[in-house]
Amino acid sequence: DLHSFPTRRSSDLLENTFYLSQDPNAGTLEVRIDEEEPIPCDAGIWYYDRVPGADGDEQPAIVFYDETLPPPSATISVYYEYGGGAVEDFCP
Repeated sequence: DLHSFPTRRSSDLLENTFYLSQDPNAGTLEVRIDEEEPIPCDAGIWYYDRVPGADGDEQPAIVFYDETLPPPSATISVYYEYGGGAVEDFCP
């Protein structure tokens, strides 16, 4: 089962990192902007990584490349199955 997690709107600051609330099975990640068609993991628009969060601990996140940031106020939706969060499983 794919799980939907709270969507987040990008702000006028044009954030490029969107933290996930749970560790994903990275091979199941599906990213949508404004609920349009999923963006393929190999499209060169986003990638999955573990990055330092506010508390300094690594957090699972979707990161958009600077040149492909979603527009201000876009809704970013991420769907995935729970998993171990292994970066090496991203985009098989």
